[in-house]
Amino acid sequence: MISGGYMDNQKEGKPLCTYIHSAGGEAYAVVQSMDYEKMIPMYVNAGLEIDVQKVRLDNLLMCLELISGEGKLVGGATVIYSEHEYVLKAIAIEKEYQGKKLGTLLVTKVIELVKGLGAGRLMLNAKVPGFYKKMGFEIVPRDMAPGISDCLSCHRYHNGCESEIMKMEWKLF
Repeated sequence: MISGGYMDNQKEGKPLCTYIHSAGGEAYAVVQSMDYEKMIPMYVNAGLEIDVQKVRLDNLLMCLELISGEGKLVGGATVIYSEHEYVLKAIAIEKEYQGKKLGTLLVTKVIELVKGLGAGRLMLNAKVPGFYKKMGFEIVPRDMAPGISDCLSCHRYHNGCESEIMKMEWKLF
């Protein structure tokens, strides 16, 4: 059962919470927080290049914590506002929970939330561009991309890491 600590009740100061269901039908809570530090170990375990010394982000908009029915943090996403852009800074799903469409569901939730903030697009630095292409993201040529990544100065870029700056745009009504 999903822990009562994750119930949706902002009046009592508890975090915003919604629920999603995996491809297998399991329920997961998506908890909106500002607790980036809590997410760092999961991001590092997933192979993301995260500065573990930087536990606070000045431009942090939100973290989404994906909580299993047993109350375990099994995935998450971090969204920042940088270079006048809404940016999906990091996203990860624990290895044993991959293959259940949770990453897709989490990205979809991020898109929904940034649209609600008035964003006309979402940017990201994709380590797995094919995943995001399937969702409708497009590659942005490096010479036209906003400065949301320092990949070009990284020794791993084109040396085992082929990340791409990508965007998804939509019309604002």
